[in-house]
Amino acid sequence: MPGAGALRPGRLAKLLPEHGWTPTTVTGPWRDAAAEFGDVISVSRLGDPIAPRIRGMYRLAPPPSRWFPGALRATLSLVDRRRFDAVVSISYPGAVHIIASIAAKRAGIPWLADYSEAWNGNRFAMRSVIGVRLNRLLERRCLEGATAITCATPGIRGVLSKLHGRSDIDVIQNAVDFSEWEHVPNHPPAEFSILFAGNLVSGVLTPEPLFAAAAKLRRAGHPAGAAARFEFYSGDHRLVLAAAKRWHVEDALRLHPETLRERVLVAERRAAVLLLLFPMSYISLVPSKFYEYYGARRPILAIGSPESRTQFGDLIEGNHLGLFATTEDECVAAICALYERFTSGRYETQPGDGWSPPTADVAAQRFADILDRISGRSGSADRQRFAVEERV
Repeated sequence: MPGAGALRPGRLAKLLPEHGWTPTTVTGPWRDAAAEFGDVISVSRLGDPIAPRIRGMYRLAPPPSRWFPGALRATLSLVDRRRFDAVVSISYPGAVHIIASIAAKRAGIPWLADYSEAWNGNRFAMRSVIGVRLNRLLERRCLEGATAITCATPGIRGVLSKLHGRSDIDVIQNAVDFSEWEHVPNHPPAEFSILFAGNLVSGVLTPEPLFAAAAKLRRAGHPAGAAARFEFYSGDHRLVLAAAKRWHVEDALRLHPETLRERVLVAERRAAVLLLLFPMSYISLVPSKFYEYYGARRPILAIGSPESRTQFGDLIEGNHLGLFATTEDECVAAICALYERFTSGRYETQPGDGWSPPTADVAAQRFADILDRISGRSGSADRQRFAVEERV
């Protein structure tokens, strides 16, 4: 699926069999029948088969509540009919932990609860005071039954440790899966295109500094301003178009709907620059999109607050992955430098030797090790022998 939240569970479904675990995945409406993801149980949103008028009213409900009944029903049916060794749930949204908690208790098996984003303490989640209190209570009660907890960043671990009073939370970082790029063409970009792929989170992330800088370059008659094209693969078309119109650069804007991830990877390889946005109001963690951009090997233009630059500027600039800008003038200078790079034919990044990103295979191995521990199984060889004995 196109959303960033699908990367972590998708890679686990693909790579865990290499470490002795065979996953069965319960997910939302499934548009990909690729065999590499193994056994996938697709769940329709509640309301799809009912009358259009009722379905239209039901769509007013938040997305998790639309698929929760079907996902819970499918999961409980699975654990009633088949024997599993463990349950893994990957949040966000937090509703997946509720389903996993019920299923693990019903089947009497260990449960690994993983957080790609925080459930409570998530600054991207817009909730009322009552909603915050209700979700905190729900999460604390739900996670009491978790055998193990993992998360994507040290920041999330801090939030979880404080909320649940646990010190045994493991960090398994987001990662690069280089195998995803093996069949993606790597041709020189045909134009000076700046591409963003992702979600603006209802305006928490903004392209305003980029468009303001492009407008300034146009007024100055700089060729970078005239040549720049902006490609947005996002569901936030209204926000992007409004920002582009404010700076009179909408003629250079191309809006694309959310699409299959394979097509986005091809588009990233065609781009001259990849846009990485950080929130402007507080220090942010490195988004999972950074690791995808790393695999694309195209220069990154990161835009964010001075605090974010202090924390992550060296990671991007120090490793020759791109440039970090915090103001309109810095954006202007970065666009000019990236345009010069584009016109000179230096379209591919050459990362430094001092740092390398975590890889998807190592992340899958860490998950498998934790599953081995909580399930009491000694390793992949024993699991494979057990599977053979079951088939016999």
